[in-house]
Amino acid sequence: MKDAYFQGTLYSKGNVRIQENLWYRSTIYTAGEATIEDFKMQDNNFTIVAADKEVLVKNNNLFNSQPLVMNAYFYSNQDITLYGVGSNIEIHGGVMGRNVILNAAKGKTWECWFGLDICFEEPQEQLPIERSRLKIFYNPDVILNPPSGIYQPGPLTYKVHSTSLQD
Repeated sequence: MKDAYFQGTLYSKGNVRIQENLWYRSTIYTAGEATIEDFKMQDNNFTIVAADKEVLVKNNNLFNSQPLVMNAYFYSNQDITLYGVGSNIEIHGGVMGRNVILNAAKGKTWECWFGLDICFEEPQEQLPIERSRLKIFYNPDVILNPPSGIYQPGPLTYKVHSTSLQD
């Protein structure tokens, strides 16, 4: 999806790639991998991405001093890798995966060596943690079922036909 207006639930049997703007409140389920890059998010939007395979969050808000606030929850049955090196993001929601791999720098970063590398403000060890380019702020509303603010079509009705098992 690239520069999409989407409210609701999307199911994908393959991989999902989200780029640029994703407006409204949405839930995206994929049986494959999910990649979120070059992402922009409006203030009142919220996105949940649930993947059976790996989730990669990279190249978002590159080299900017102000962080991009991502109202999002990322879930994977496999690994999740988040980059806050060139990227500068704050995730307001949550992250859950088999392994969560965080790649982060503090302070200012910029392209150097003709765009082949990233330079960092030094000394990294002495910069305060508040200057991290990757921040995750847990939001307990994302564990509600359904999550707070996520569009859900109409009421779901069901009927139990039998609770016994016959050979």
